[in-house]
Amino acid sequence: MKKNQKYLKIYCVYFLVLFLAIGAFIYINYVFASGPSSECTGGIITYSGGKTIHTFTSSGIFTCTSSGDVEALVVGGGGGGGGTIGGGGGAGGLLYNSSFSVTTQAYDVIVGEGGIGALGYNSAGQTGGNGDNSVFSSLTAIGGGGGAGWLGYPSTSGGSGGGGSAGGAGSAGTAGQGYAGGNYQLDHGGGGGGASEVGGSGTGASDSIGGDGLQYDISGTNTYYAGGGGGGVRDTTGYEGGAGGLGGGGQGEDTSTKNPDADGINGTGGGGGGAGYNGANPTVRIGGNGGSGIVIISYSTPPGTIDSTYKYAWGEKIGWISFNVTDGNVEVTDSALTGYAWSEKLGWISLNCSNTSSCGTINYSVINDGAGNLSGYAWGEKTGWISFDPTYSQIIISPSTGEFSGYAWGEKTGWISFNCSNTGSCGTVNYNVKSDWGGSSETASLISSVFDTGVASGTAINTILWQGDKPAGTVVKFQISSSNNSEGPWSYFGPDGSDTTYYSPSNMDIPVQINLQYHNNHRYFRYKVFLETNIAHTQSPRIDDIIINWSE
Repeated sequence: MKKNQKYLKIYCVYFLVLFLAIGAFIYINYVFASGPSSECTGGIITYSGGKTIHTFTSSGIFTCTSSGDVEALVVGGGGGGGGTIGGGGGAGGLLYNSSFSVTTQAYDVIVGEGGIGALGYNSAGQTGGNGDNSVFSSLTAIGGGGGAGWLGYPSTSGGSGGGGSAGGAGSAGTAGQGYAGGNYQLDHGGGGGGASEVGGSGTGASDSIGGDGLQYDISGTNTYYAGGGGGGVRDTTGYEGGAGGLGGGGQGEDTSTKNPDADGINGTGGGGGGAGYNGANPTVRIGGNGGSGIVIISYSTPPGTIDSTYKYAWGEKIGWISFNVTDGNVEVTDSALTGYAWSEKLGWISLNCSNTSSCGTINYSVINDGAGNLSGYAWGEKTGWISFDPTYSQIIISPSTGEFSGYAWGEKTGWISFNCSNTGSCGTVNYNVKSDWGGSSETASLISSVFDTGVASGTAINTILWQGDKPAGTVVKFQISSSNNSEGPWSYFGPDGSDTTYYSPSNMDIPVQINLQYHNNHRYFRYKVFLETNIAHTQSPRIDDIIINWSE
């Protein structure tokens, strides 16, 4: 390619707090039955609310080294909308299991792509394409059915069924995964079926709507998935196309020009909206594409344990205290310490009232603020109360090393040192308490709109840099997608062509080279940006501008 350098400066202000407000890829779940005893791998991993969450927006591998129960949501790709007063695409099938057993093995995870929107009038293929299945272990969510096109192009069945047109009635959904598409009524395509209801039928202003999906808090907020696409209408009806169902369903169209909101939303399995008709542009009349599916797997984050060697604290009055002793079972979570420590002189020390089932009478615990700053009290029959954040000191766990530092205090025990560095005695007596617990950051992501270089023969996407603010301990990273079609499909890659690696500028105003093996001779591109807080959740990065260099 000739080196005619171009720069695209994208003005934007992204704050992680914004993403947290809208729940974009931040997953906060309730606690359920015990999960794997060690952390699994695969997908985009985030931590929040005591949970480990694996989010797959593209296919990958989920691997566990221990057995347990996980929470799983599997959504197939949505079906494409039908052409020319077309039926809405059916939503991808939806399967949810709050307690799904996994064993020590690697599981292939398949995330279904959305079906292609149907072609226009007098074109072969006016039925929308079916979405692809999404799969996790024995859970297979069927792709959504395609919406019907004009005469002779029937809808198809799927996870949820495609809506009907003059080419035929709406089609069936899959039992336990979704509902049927709505039927065609005079100049109104039927809405695609959703995970919770049948797609709309009729000739009123709101009769061609897509069926609504289902709502789950596995996404951190009560988020809808698997909504059906709205049906298309003839514009002489005076009505707009049917609204997409809650859960990413695309808007039905009412003119011959494709509505940009007709596509189902990626990551929801929403069906594409049906094409409209107004007599113009007879070769257009194209249905919306179905949204891609998603797989989310979540489980209780395994607690940290105390090192078998570095396990001792020291007090002048109490002597050595072990935090890793048989039957003590000390564990460290993002919210508290549990179990018992042991002193040869003064016996057992309880770190949490849950150990003795006394919380209803005396509610005490050693509290972790999630960043390793401890507070609250432990209790022993002989030691009395021991404060972990007394005046002049506090016990702190380093999120990066797991080492405890600082002093605790008790009226009976006096000062208790958790690390020889407190007294400068490590050269003589090397002791500390150490855990494999580590704090976790919050992560959010955002996908850009489509950028058109205007070069029909394609360009080379060379570098990306960003401007803004990056406090210590925070992270900004990117994945890139490019295509010669403004409709995609869009797959976001890091430098090695996978969705598990990232372009990670070391700081602001530092360009990172993009791998041309995956982004050369392409006209259109998008980016996906990831922002992470520091472990204490007190700082987040801010992006003001993103600058992408490309050349002809």
